[in-house]
Amino acid sequence: MKSVMRTRTLTIGLALAVGTATAIIAPAPASAAPQPAVAALAPWGTPANVGVNDVVPFGAATNLGSAGSTAKGSVVSIAASPLGGGYWTATTYGEITAYGTAVNKGGASGIPLNKPIVALVPTPSGNGYWMAAGDGGVFAFGDAQFLGSGGGDPNFPSTVGLAVTKTGNGYWLFGPKGHVVPFGDAVSYGDLSKLPLNRPIVGAAATPSGKGYWMVASDGGIFAFGDAGFYGSTGDMVLNKPINGMVPTSAGKGYWLVASDGGIFTFGDGQFFGSLGASHLDGPAIGMAVDPTRNGYVIATGRPGLGVLRSLGKFTISCYALGGRTATGQPVSEELISVDPSVIPLGTKVYIEGLGWKTAADTGVFGNWIDIWNPSIAYCIQWGLQTRSVYVFA
Repeated sequence: MKSVMRTRTLTIGLALAVGTATAIIAPAPASAAPQPAVAALAPWGTPANVGVNDVVPFGAATNLGSAGSTAKGSVVSIAASPLGGGYWTATTYGEITAYGTAVNKGGASGIPLNKPIVALVPTPSGNGYWMAAGDGGVFAFGDAQFLGSGGGDPNFPSTVGLAVTKTGNGYWLFGPKGHVVPFGDAVSYGDLSKLPLNRPIVGAAATPSGKGYWMVASDGGIFAFGDAGFYGSTGDMVLNKPINGMVPTSAGKGYWLVASDGGIFTFGDGQFFGSLGASHLDGPAIGMAVDPTRNGYVIATGRPGLGVLRSLGKFTISCYALGGRTATGQPVSEELISVDPSVIPLGTKVYIEGLGWKTAADTGVFGNWIDIWNPSIAYCIQWGLQTRSVYVFA
């Protein structure tokens, strides 16, 4: 099997019209950190070492507790209680832990999941929450309403993020390629699914009005839709580690980005209270929660390899756009990959960093090499050759 490859090019300072929305990849404002981007460090109270599934407070925020090393799997999401003074954490298995004013309304740890949990978002009242899994499955607890999901649909795009409307009567699911799927009273304000991305989408957030949303890529590129404002990004910076998520300010006039090394980047009216950029982390920083009643935030860590995933190591990922059938007789598709069967047996489901879950169904490559398929030659040229971590679901 032949692969289409070229040297990858980074696009900076480009505004792209997407429907009625505008997606922007732009240099950060002059007030942001200069290149290479290194998140500033608080001169007070920054711990030298941070454990797995831990929580570290900054500013006036308080560490109310953490899941710790005894939790099943890795913490993958943390969300602040809308009431203030509390937060929830969720693990890959759907195990929920509540602290402070946050109340545990149940979890998915007893449910056989097809894909790991990737996001947790509370209801506007704080009396419930939703969780989203990597296959688009949605789980509702407390006063959260189940309004639909992609679970069980083999054609539903992989999911990396979840955001909720102002009313709590709708939500959006976001995919690594910029797909946006609305449910309930959520409205699509545009997506990125037809555009080549330099890096995959890793998180999303709704505006306070619920009439827009942001998506963030792993390089810190920010894409604003609806009434979401663009206040800067790290898309043109050299980051020590990739961005893992974002949180908007309560006014919606800024946001924070958090990197996997615990670095924090602030834009607009987001205030900097400290980071873990110089600390030793036993597990990656997976996100942050901002207390709406205090000037501060907490940063949460997870486990290496997401806890329930066994690492297969680093793989070279190439892309091809040829039609036809795979070695297993299936039509080529974005969900199927070419592998060396001596490294990854055919039929194995693997998780590729930034691309989600794929099934090994074709041959033609050797060693730690994976060939993905896309119908667009332009996409494959844009993709070039990239190195990604690959895991299997334990």
